[in-house]
Amino acid sequence: MQETTPHSVGCEKSVLSTMLQEPHRADDVAQLTEDHFYLLGHKTIFRYIMREIQGPNPVNPDGVDITLLCQQLNEDGELHRVGGPSTLADLFTYSPSPFHFPKHVEELTRFLAYRKAIQAADQIRGLAYQTEDVSEILSATSEPITEIQDLLTGASGRSMSK
Repeated sequence: MQETTPHSVGCEKSVLSTMLQEPHRADDVAQLTEDHFYLLGHKTIFRYIMREIQGPNPVNPDGVDITLLCQQLNEDGELHRVGGPSTLADLFTYSPSPFHFPKHVEELTRFLAYRKAIQAADQIRGLAYQTEDVSEILSATSEPITEIQDLLTGASGRSMSK
């Protein structure tokens, strides 16, 4: 059985699409970070969207200016890495409605928790072979487990916009 890393390309695209169209929705999902996105291009686009939202100039409530975003990505040498202008255009039109936005953010959070659980399990497994110090194993397990629990229960929260 081949295992795939837990993620959802559709949910990632939907969340980015909504954030491009309605940047004020970022306030509804203060817990969202780059790590919620599995695909590297989506992580990069999220980072640039957040830079626009949190920047010194107010973002147009009608959406992020795709042309300026494309220009900024190009100037920084990132445009080809995210898939080019066509990927940005596709993302902008991907979600015709923000209706599913909260549910898709929940899905991204769930998949992030699963990826963190896999990573923590791998680290703990390695420690179990390398050390006999019980306190080191306990120390290595407590932080990731708390973080995973916070993700799955929604205990973490912060403000995203200015």
